[in-house]
Amino acid sequence: MILIVVDADDNLSQRQRDLERALNKIRDNHLDVNEQPINDRSAGGLAIRNFETLLLADTQTVSTILGVELEQLENLEALDSTKEILEAAIAQSSYILKESSNQRPLQIRWNLSFQIDLDIIKTSCPNGYAAFAKYLIEAAKVVAELNS
Repeated sequence: MILIVVDADDNLSQRQRDLERALNKIRDNHLDVNEQPINDRSAGGLAIRNFETLLLADTQTVSTILGVELEQLENLEALDSTKEILEAAIAQSSYILKESSNQRPLQIRWNLSFQIDLDIIKTSCPNGYAAFAKYLIEAAKVVAELNS
């Protein structure tokens, strides 16, 4: 399965085109053992603002993992400050504290991305992630059927 998640970087329409182009390229080149395209095992998601919006959608999980208290955020996709909110939470956290390099924030984001709940994201970020969650669930079902 191949997944791409990107953020809009304040250039939503261009990033949508870039994501679609990347997914098409992946689908054109993702081949099975018989050199046939595998079209049903990839999905793309576009954060309306930034990747931190995705992570903060599941506030409870982020708070629990980081060991910091975060207020429930409303209308996430309209907030300009999600990156700063998550950076402040990481700075307050003792999670992966022994990693003192500049890679710690990246490692924390990476770890959080494996723990957050897609159903919560789909509800909290309907413009950016509802379609992604739908495609991801469809791709995961295909993979599960292949492995059963």
